[in-house]
Amino acid sequence: VTGMWGHLAGRLVLSDVDYRILRELYEAEIAHADAQLARLLDGVDRAAGGRETLIVFTSDHGEHLGDHSLIQKGPPGLDSCIHVPLLLSFPGRFGGQKHSEMIEAVDIAPTILEATGIPLPEVVDGIKQTPMDGVSMVYTFDDATAKHRHVRQYFEMFGCRSIYHDGWRAECGWPGPSCT
Repeated sequence: VTGMWGHLAGRLVLSDVDYRILRELYEAEIAHADAQLARLLDGVDRAAGGRETLIVFTSDHGEHLGDHSLIQKGPPGLDSCIHVPLLLSFPGRFGGQKHSEMIEAVDIAPTILEATGIPLPEVVDGIKQTPMDGVSMVYTFDDATAKHRHVRQYFEMFGCRSIYHDGWRAECGWPGPSCT
């Protein structure tokens, strides 16, 4: 393994200065994304003319940036990759609160459906639908300190596995640099 993936095989050694530069570049990227998101929200607010507009903004993964001696996405399941931004804004209904409970991507659709009052369809294009995974987070909108309803989460990808249960997590990483 060479080039940008060389760090996974232990063939790429980065100095503390290299890691600092990577973090600074990433922070600049996040600052730029924040500024663009602010522009988008301002534009939606102006265009909506005071009407309710539900906005959802998230990311698919984080970056390691030297955590566990890794860079880029690296092995999934580690905090540096799974703690990602999630912004939900629905003027007149909710927004402006900071939450720390675990929210998964599968929670977004149930949250949107409940917040907008749209029922989960029983049939789509003639196909009976199965119940949706995920937990609506609407119950937290009026109480940012509400106890989260996730008790357990299992994750598996590329040979990495982790299980979360009531505040505790166990991980089994992939071959290569330590993931602990």
